[in-house]
Amino acid sequence: YGFSKGFCISLVLTLIATYVGAILAFIFGRFIFRKVIRKCFISQIMFLEALDKGFEENGLKLMLILRLNPLIPWNFFNYCISVSSVSIKDYINGSLIGMAPMSTFFVYVGINLSSLV
Repeated sequence: YGFSKGFCISLVLTLIATYVGAILAFIFGRFIFRKVIRKCFISQIMFLEALDKGFEENGLKLMLILRLNPLIPWNFFNYCISVSSVSIKDYINGSLIGMAPMSTFFVYVGINLSSLV
C-alpha cells in the first residue's frame, strides 16, 4: 500500500491499525485471561509480584521503555501487560508514544524496500 499512497498516508494507517490492535488485545487479555493468570502465576512468584507493583506505580515509564525495545514482540507484550496492574491510561499513552518510532521505521523500510534490494 505504501508504494502507491506514499509515506504519510501509509504511516497514519499503520499507526491507527497498530494502536487499535494493541488496545483490543489489552482489553481482551484484561477481561478474559487476567484472573486465571494472576491466580496461577503472579501470586505464586515473588519476582512477578514485584514487577506487577512496579507497573502499578510507574506504568507509563515502564511502558515507554518496553515499547521502545525492538526485541520484544508487540503481540506477546500486549497480552503479558494486560494481566498486570498497569492502568489502561498508562498502557494507551505508553503505546501511543512508544510504538510510533518502530512503526515509522517499518513503514519507511517497506516503502523503500525495492531500492534496498
